[in-house]
Amino acid sequence: MRKRNPLILIKNDQGFTLVELMITMAITAVILLSVYAAYSIQSKSYSTQREVAKIQQDLRGALYMMEFDVLNAGRDPNLSNRYGLTDIRSYDYHTGSLDNTMLPAAFVRPVEPSTICFASFPVLEFTSLRTDTNNDNIGDAQMTIRYQVYDFNNDGRLDLGRRVNGGAPDLVAEGVVAVGYAFAYNPNPDGHYKMDRTAPAIPGTLGNVIWAADTNGDSLLDTNIDGTGDGEITAADDTDGNGVIDSLDLGGPLASSVDLRNIVAVRIWLLLQSERPSPENVIDRNYYVVGNRIIPPPNQAPFNDRYQRRVETVTLALRNFKKS
Repeated sequence: MRKRNPLILIKNDQGFTLVELMITMAITAVILLSVYAAYSIQSKSYSTQREVAKIQQDLRGALYMMEFDVLNAGRDPNLSNRYGLTDIRSYDYHTGSLDNTMLPAAFVRPVEPSTICFASFPVLEFTSLRTDTNNDNIGDAQMTIRYQVYDFNNDGRLDLGRRVNGGAPDLVAEGVVAVGYAFAYNPNPDGHYKMDRTAPAIPGTLGNVIWAADTNGDSLLDTNIDGTGDGEITAADDTDGNGVIDSLDLGGPLASSVDLRNIVAVRIWLLLQSERPSPENVIDRNYYVVGNRIIPPPNQAPFNDRYQRRVETVTLALRNFKKS
């Protein structure tokens, strides 16, 4: 038999050297750190996107529900009633009591996890779904629906709630920073759907719809909040920069107060905030327009926190308007 060289056997049994092991461990550590860094980035991004997706889902669901209710408001088989808006005043979110004063100038910074920004929020109350329940060709059943901001579930976060006929509220959206409304009106109601418009910028063309709000708490429209006349409500309409578009701004007071029965369209804003701050270093430095408010006011610093916020708006034409 062939004899094996013992030197060769000794050489093959030596294994890795200490230097080789250290190099291998270093390469492995670099790979693991890279994998962990990628995982950490993806995990933070996923957490942020999950919060944003939740906000967007709440916004879509809330606005869809409000749109359904508002578009059915005043529906009547006999067409005998006007559109049913009954209350657009601001109420204190703590007690639900009426607040006839202007919005407070001071902006209260949200303290985790609170989203409280103002002492009062406007409500949207209207009669809806007038139907003939006993088949006598007379509309005899209706609901009074009221959307208002309050901490309905006592979790420290403000909610948008929906109350029917003064009953227990249904939760519509959580994490409410603000809700706002603007209204287009018809100064000469004649039973037809149309909107009052400003003088046209170009002769022979239609002007912009007048969007107004109740700024003194009497449930009547009193102020043109589209002072620039471009059909949009933006920070540019807050010409004095105090965060509230009111009668002192460019739009100014209306010639006379407008009854809610003359409203033919409503624009709804809803601003929501995430339940948790983002783990990413994403700072919210935005200013948001919600109805006739700028949040936060332009003369104050932005939020400068890692909470995610989104605002959505929808404009609804109230085609159930009917001259009484």
